[in-house]
Amino acid sequence: MSKKRKQYNASFKPKVALAAIKGDEITSEIAARFSDSPNDGQCLEARAAKQRS
Repeated sequence: MSKKRKQYNASFKPKVALAAIKGDEITSEIAARFSDSPNDGQCLEARAAKQRS
């Protein structure tokens, strides 16, 4: 039996991306605050950095 992927709504992603852009917290702290895995936080952080440049 395969595990179903998490799907995040449109309001969740910008919140995480803004927290990553601010740089006040490390990735694991952001992930803990949004109850997400650290890998997902790093992916969103990288995407946000790419869009800024």
